[in-house]
Amino acid sequence: MAAIEHLLTGHYALSRRAIALLLLQHDEDIEGMVRRQEGEERFAAIAQQVQQAQQHFREPLGIVIMAHRQKVARALTQEVVHYPQHARSGFADWVGQVCMQPLTGIPILILVLYFGLYQFVGVFGGGTLVDLLENGLFGNYINPFLTYWVQRLVPFAPIQELLVGEYGVFTLGVTYAVALILPIVGTFFLMFSILEDSGYFPRLAMLIDRLFKKIGLNGRAVIPMVLG
Repeated sequence: MAAIEHLLTGHYALSRRAIALLLLQHDEDIEGMVRRQEGEERFAAIAQQVQQAQQHFREPLGIVIMAHRQKVARALTQEVVHYPQHARSGFADWVGQVCMQPLTGIPILILVLYFGLYQFVGVFGGGTLVDLLENGLFGNYINPFLTYWVQRLVPFAPIQELLVGEYGVFTLGVTYAVALILPIVGTFFLMFSILEDSGYFPRLAMLIDRLFKKIGLNGRAVIPMVLG
């Protein structure tokens, strides 16, 4: 890294050491800036130094630097953070660890998706509750009641059709909003709240972080994907 710092002669907002570290991590913005300020010949020499440094490691330099930073941060944390000696991991901690291990976390994820989303939201919310509200409450009681009184109180057929006809505001609009959309949305956000408040989402993010990094995301992207 000292050789790279020595080759940097331009004026940068960051220190030469910071520029050298970013070059070792192949930061595209920094590489473009250095190329413009140093010129092609000097940038080629810098790139050669980066390549020589890479030959000493099997992993990419970005991963090596990140791992070293984590090691230093962990060492500093151990120096300043003290945990009570009597603290013991309980059942909740054990469940949290189980949810983050691929061998046990993936089956748990499948169970959560099946029972939490498919069975509870899809079958119960989108099937049982929708049928109960649409065909039971609205179909047998509310819509016939509204139709009866609108036809008695409103003498104009077009207005009757507008309010309680086949595509009426009450018989179609309110029914769809309350009997179809509300059960599905309600059960979904109820299950979402349970998963979020129980702390499952952060553990799920840790579980699938490595997989998501292969497509340019991180584990925290699981929440907007679930919402989507």
